[in-house]
Amino acid sequence: MEMLRKVKRMKMWHAVTTVLLIITFMLLASALVYTAAAPKGKVSIAYAWGGVEAESFNLMLDKFEEEYPGIKLERMEIPGGEFRDFISAKIAAGIPPDVVIHVLPGWLEEIVGIGEVLPLDDLWDDWVAKGWYTEEWRNMITVNDHPYGAWVKASGRGLMWYTTAEFRELGVEEPKTWSEFTDLLERLKEEGKQPLLIGGKDGWPCKDWFETVLLRTQGPEVHAKLVRHEIAWNDPAVRETLEVIKDWIEKGYFQEEKLAYGFYEAFLKRTRGEAVLQHSGGWINGMTQAEFPMMLPGVDFTFFPMPAKEDIPFVESSSLDYMIILKNAKNIEEAKTVVSFLTGPDAQVIWAERGGYIAPNAKVLLTVYDLNSRKEAGLMKAADIILFNTGLIPSEMEYALTSELQRFWDNPALLDEVLNALESEAQKIYGK
Repeated sequence: MEMLRKVKRMKMWHAVTTVLLIITFMLLASALVYTAAAPKGKVSIAYAWGGVEAESFNLMLDKFEEEYPGIKLERMEIPGGEFRDFISAKIAAGIPPDVVIHVLPGWLEEIVGIGEVLPLDDLWDDWVAKGWYTEEWRNMITVNDHPYGAWVKASGRGLMWYTTAEFRELGVEEPKTWSEFTDLLERLKEEGKQPLLIGGKDGWPCKDWFETVLLRTQGPEVHAKLVRHEIAWNDPAVRETLEVIKDWIEKGYFQEEKLAYGFYEAFLKRTRGEAVLQHSGGWINGMTQAEFPMMLPGVDFTFFPMPAKEDIPFVESSSLDYMIILKNAKNIEEAKTVVSFLTGPDAQVIWAERGGYIAPNAKVLLTVYDLNSRKEAGLMKAADIILFNTGLIPSEMEYALTSELQRFWDNPALLDEVLNALESEAQKIYGK
């Protein structure tokens, strides 16, 4: 009997030992698989956002580090005016960032052209298969038949921002047509209000105004020909665009000193009531909530798109920020993990919920947006054409355009001189 008990105990011990060994091997195997699969390393990521935009983006990066604790991010926040020179210097020195975020498509073509960017065909196949993006979104970031970037942020442009209390006080409504828009500007002036405000000191607001008026009065075909230099910069269509702005300046629709301060100060002045309308992009939404937290989006402040002339199709000119991985980056696989996360819905919903941002990823639902962002996203969906902004022109032409338009805004009488200077510069840059 005692012998039987010993045999039973031995069998039980063997069974327990066997189970423990199996569990141990399973845990070891899991650990080995996890160790092999979990990405590790350091990824540097360079971007030019500041203020509330940088805060929102950094929350996306924080989320990434939570999900991928093995990858450490080096966050490189570079002032916009220094950004391209900074990246060029890093590439020349052989120490480029792994991931670079930019907004101008012309720069993408240039840097791809010198062989510095990693193609992302494999990643795009996956993103399209998941329903994150359509082929149209892939095509917009494609150069020479390969997609070289990934979308991280979208924002509408050509938007006219205002406070709703001011419209109620004046008894005016959002204009739906070009004639209604010009009538509104005259009505505001007659009421003793400053209709428009521009922060021309920064340069790019002058360029943004030009682009929007060009699209609304001349249409997308003229725009497309101009950025490819298939028509001259002193073409009658370009002249007519600047004549519209010149007329508004001479009628006193803009403040007297148009280059006295920059975009941010203009934003503060307009929000505080020193002018009624400010032309800008969707990022005004997030900025207003950050600076004036008592103002509710879609309730206390909102926007309307500048209407087009009656025979012109509605074009949504969008600012689309994209990420690239530099070809000679030291941590390419980890960089791919970062880019895939940031272009995905789990990351983009973070910024979408904070406002001033439209998620390019199709899986981010409209319900996450505030009223203004939902309205902006709806415009992008309803547009006849989505245009990837004037950054399609070469970098050198971008600089010349900004500089010459500042001269024009400062003194509209220089219209012909400015147009001829732009055409002269274009002939040097485009070689035709």
